[in-house]
Amino acid sequence: MIPPKPNVAGQAALILKTAGGAAAKTAIHAAFVNYSEVVKEQFIEDLTVSSKFGIPTFDTFSFNASVGNKLSYTASKDFGGGTVNIVSPFTFDTSLIEINQTKNIVKTVIAGTNGSVKEYMSEGDFIINLKGVIVGDVANQRPDVTRLNSLVAYLKAPLSIPISCHFLEELNITSVVIESYKLGQREGARNIIDIEINMLSDSVIELSSNNTQKDIFTNRAMF
Repeated sequence: MIPPKPNVAGQAALILKTAGGAAAKTAIHAAFVNYSEVVKEQFIEDLTVSSKFGIPTFDTFSFNASVGNKLSYTASKDFGGGTVNIVSPFTFDTSLIEINQTKNIVKTVIAGTNGSVKEYMSEGDFIINLKGVIVGDVANQRPDVTRLNSLVAYLKAPLSIPISCHFLEELNITSVVIESYKLGQREGARNIIDIEINMLSDSVIELSSNNTQKDIFTNRAMF
């Protein structure tokens, strides 16, 4: 699936609307500020430049599901049980993404020596942190419950979830598993929900069957 093109002006406007600074929200400031120029000058450079490994960047991020590629799972008893079918995507028009990567290293301690022997095994999972917002169109009213429920369905899915994001695809990340998430209210703004999601990259690993699996043991000389 082709990732959506970044909506630079829309993203910048959303930032101004939610996290663009307290000064931008005062009536006096609003009377003298040309917001289109602020969008153009302050955010276009940040939104179009990508960076890697622990450096945040603004980008569009989507959880992807469709009628032809739906996600299905059984809901917990607290949420009524039954089968949950996700058949539509959820997109953050503006998200702040940070990536870290682990490495799988075996450390062996040898008696009488300082430190340890390190044996590099493989690269580990990418650890992805996403910060975004859901913003309701009406001040002091909760955002559309349908949109919020759509996100919650993804957050609770015990599955690998396909995604699209230009920044993540630079590192060949096309699916994730959600490890934890946090939803928070914002003081004085009932129509804004702050969201933070921690994810792990997920890759398809094909395990050989018993018929084709090779014996990992080798013959050893007997002494």
